[in-house]
Amino acid sequence: MDPEGCYVNSTVVLEWTNSSGTTTRKVNYRSAQLRLIRNNLRQMLVQVQAEKSNTTFKLLIRGINVLNRFMHEGKATIKFNEERCTLFISNAPAAQLTSFLKTIFVKMTGQPETKVSSLKQHIAANVNLGGAQDISPATAGELKAAREKALVVANSRKTLTTPSPSSVRKRKLINSENSLKVPAKKLYSNPTVAELTEEQTEVLTAVQRGSNIFFTGSAGTGKSHLLKRIIAELPPDVTTVTASTGVAACHIGGITLHQFAGIGLGTGTLERCYQLASRPSSASVWRKTKHLIIDEISMLQIVHRQKDPTFVKLLNSIRIGRVTDDIKETLRATAKQKIEKDGILATRLCSHVKEADEINESQLEKLEGLAKYYSAQDSDESMTQTLDQQLPVPGKLTLKIGAQVMLLKNININSGLVNGARGVVLRFDDEIP
Repeated sequence: MDPEGCYVNSTVVLEWTNSSGTTTRKVNYRSAQLRLIRNNLRQMLVQVQAEKSNTTFKLLIRGINVLNRFMHEGKATIKFNEERCTLFISNAPAAQLTSFLKTIFVKMTGQPETKVSSLKQHIAANVNLGGAQDISPATAGELKAAREKALVVANSRKTLTTPSPSSVRKRKLINSENSLKVPAKKLYSNPTVAELTEEQTEVLTAVQRGSNIFFTGSAGTGKSHLLKRIIAELPPDVTTVTASTGVAACHIGGITLHQFAGIGLGTGTLERCYQLASRPSSASVWRKTKHLIIDEISMLQIVHRQKDPTFVKLLNSIRIGRVTDDIKETLRATAKQKIEKDGILATRLCSHVKEADEINESQLEKLEGLAKYYSAQDSDESMTQTLDQQLPVPGKLTLKIGAQVMLLKNININSGLVNGARGVVLRFDDEIP
């Protein structure tokens, strides 16, 4: 089995230039594997091996520049300045590519400075293929050393001058009273590295083998988390993520199933849908897709959100429309229960958003102390009204110490910071909105 982080399968373009920047040679491989290897001189190289060709290129990893802005889309660029060669990577599984680039960074950080070898030694090291070997995965010690060096570099770049404001790209909250500092971005913020359960790993392994897979389960079993991990493991250019409804498709960053099929809204007759799906544009999408993911066909047996097996069993019965007399009595018996814990009150469900807003406002007014106001900053002010109508968060957020709050987005699954998690405002920090 290939060591994790030491290889990546992708589409590759190699481009060599001369001293004036003119392209002298260009090679395209629709499917190739990049591997990290060492030669007899213990130098680290990237080996490019085309899937349907015996041609192999080996590029020395020294004095390189890595452009990884679109890494999570399966794209990256590595510039080998000494060899005047640029390696363009695309259609790579995001998780593979992230681990691959991370390994390069870690290995380069811990790599000691070596003396320049003679031409004869270089030729012997690179020609003798038997001496080349795969690089070992990054160890805990190497990761620690890389983090420490990265922090030193980051601290050395800090200045006392005020940086120029960057263009607004996301809808984010800013304190209307005070100017808040944005927390530093974490190194290697990769959503795909969270540990999977044994069952989730089994599903992911089956997908990697190329098997057709169906998985389902109750709320909180980790379906969405596993789905994101599966998507990150597949080549984006030949993977289509779909869902049965527009809301579900938006949640996973995909499209509706009928949009993928090219049949419009899917409301026409069978003959009409067949005609639409037979169009060249629709047919090309079918031919290109090798991995089709359909969400919300409603996974696993371990429920993470509920620890009470009796309650989980009750919810599963209600989920399929089976409400017995025992279930009714069990629910009625909880009507006067005091379930307040750590200051978190019971969530009250409402049939209308307006009713929920009124309750929230009245409860907030009962709290003492000054209110903090946070206003949304939109890149396109003409879309503010549309965003306010479509997003679950308001354009202006009012908070007080003691206010009940709920997360509306997954932040850190392993830490329990998931969509729907409850909490109480304890204090306001000037550096954290």
